[in-house]
Amino acid sequence: MSDFLKNLKMNKDRTNDSRHHQSSYRDNYHNNYDRRTDADRRSTYHRKSNYENPMTSMSKMLPDIQKLLSAIADNQKSQTDIYDRITTAEENVNRCLSQISMALNIIAAKMAPESADRLLKGEEPVPSFSDNTGEPNPAEFTKHDKDNVIDIIVHMRDNGATFEMIAQHLDNENIATFSNRGKWHAQTIHRLYKQNKKNDGLTDNNDQTDMINEEDEDELGPSY
Repeated sequence: MSDFLKNLKMNKDRTNDSRHHQSSYRDNYHNNYDRRTDADRRSTYHRKSNYENPMTSMSKMLPDIQKLLSAIADNQKSQTDIYDRITTAEENVNRCLSQISMALNIIAAKMAPESADRLLKGEEPVPSFSDNTGEPNPAEFTKHDKDNVIDIIVHMRDNGATFEMIAQHLDNENIATFSNRGKWHAQTIHRLYKQNKKNDGLTDNNDQTDMINEEDEDELGPSY
């Protein structure tokens, strides 16, 4: 009997020890879990505090992006303006070169072949033409030549020729105008004839009204 009670007591003590051990294990597990949970919470909060919304980042970068795009647009506009100026300058240079070439060709055509060749090679200076007033050059057309032309005009007019017929006759005879340019016209013949008659104190029986007839008016041209 005493052995039975002794065994029962020992079994009871072992049961109590086992329960105490299990309780301690559970307490330690819960304490460790709580500590891990708190640490995880702190770590998660720290990660969240460092995280930034992409839209917020884009909003902060937007002013800098706008400035960059504006600078690029201004740069492209400046390059376009420079290109336009260069193109205009090249066109002006080409136009000037074309005009110079035409002028040299005209000058060369009016000169002797050997002189033109020397001019184009730069061995002879370009002659200057200062007589751009349209007035007759005395060295090319003398007073005697003018008087001869006036005599022809007066003679033909007094014999019934129209001013247009006189102008055509002078051109056919290769008689140069007083300005040594262009052709003779009825208006010019009429003016010269009228001036000559006025100087002589005479009147034109064929033109008593001092006006050219309708036939001449149709053929009027610039005065020389």
